[in-house]
Amino acid sequence: GVGAIDLPIVPQQGGDHVGTGLDESLEAPVRTAVCPLVLQHCGVRFSATVGKALANELRAFTPSAVLGVATGSGAILALETARGLKIDEYCLAQKAEAGLEPHQQQADVLCAPYNDANSSSLVKNKTLQLDKRCNVHGASVAVVLDTITSGELLKALLRLAREAGATVVAVG
Repeated sequence: GVGAIDLPIVPQQGGDHVGTGLDESLEAPVRTAVCPLVLQHCGVRFSATVGKALANELRAFTPSAVLGVATGSGAILALETARGLKIDEYCLAQKAEAGLEPHQQQADVLCAPYNDANSSSLVKNKTLQLDKRCNVHGASVAVVLDTITSGELLKALLRLAREAGATVVAVG
């Protein structure tokens, strides 16, 4: 059976805060979860347990929405975290294989370029896209990722959240 688990809280740069490398640092606490392979291979009940545990860590920051990336384990983690927080609003940004020029962007999609140095793909310059219909404008958002490697995807997701009118209150 799947029992309770302890998620290690790993302080990032600057104590419990992460520097984003943007013009300003993210003044939101960072809570780390588990490796994406664990979520993909341990089943739905375990993923629900991880999402609930992460939700417990994020609850104090009172998010009203969860924002994640639509990868296999990233989507699961965002959904289960929102479920654990007992909130209905969660949105998933999509990765685009090739970077889009401003004239190529669709009017109903927000885009943030990022450099995916960890990708096995030959295309390293990519775009993260968020549908403008995603209901995070004015929301207090918890950004949830299944893994953070170089931080480039996280920075792109933070840019999208801000451009969509959300306030990022925590990163998990």
